[in-house]
Amino acid sequence: MKKLIYIIGLVFTLGNASAQMSFNSKTISVSGWGNDNNPKTTLSVITNNSPSIADSMINWSIISFDIPTGWQFDFCDPYDCVSNLGLGYNTSFKLPIGNSGPLKGDFFSKSVPGNATVKIRLAYANGSHNADTVTLMAKGWATGLNNVKKQNEVTFFPNPAKDVITLKYATTKAIDVTVYNILGAKVKSVTHSSNETTLNISDLEKGLYFIRFSDNGNVISKSFTKAE
Repeated sequence: MKKLIYIIGLVFTLGNASAQMSFNSKTISVSGWGNDNNPKTTLSVITNNSPSIADSMINWSIISFDIPTGWQFDFCDPYDCVSNLGLGYNTSFKLPIGNSGPLKGDFFSKSVPGNATVKIRLAYANGSHNADTVTLMAKGWATGLNNVKKQNEVTFFPNPAKDVITLKYATTKAIDVTVYNILGAKVKSVTHSSNETTLNISDLEKGLYFIRFSDNGNVISKSFTKAE
């Protein structure tokens, strides 16, 4: 009987040890022009797979920080956003068991070309299970005047918006425009042509979204907020 109890306890311990956080992607890489009308945004989704309510608090810290001089790095966990970060920064957030949330890193290259890599360590605050890391990378290209002009030409209003957004961008061809939520999931797509397109967002939930499209190799990304 003692042997049986020992085996059951061992199986439970091993099962508990393997239950930890997971990510839809642990290495995220983005690139874009050096102009900072919008940052170069990396996005991962963390899921708390632990069966223990004691594992609802997660710590994160920057353990590797290599960005060009003049760049800025901001980071958002599922409950807070912090700006202008550097090596060694650490804090924590609450993520109830069974829930998922976004980990969003924004690189502002401020018209300085170069490459950046930031590694973030995540671990349960109570020390249970092994820690894990996500790696966020960004490449900023030297900005040409034409690319700055194109970014500046993209406008949409109102922002925040409740039901409809009007996108204005002059083009001579049809462009596929995609809307993503903060978790990186595609929630809507439309075709933009001529100068103006009306986008119905009444069916979207309240929160932050990203509009992205590509025109002649120039990737354009802008964010908007869906109001109640």
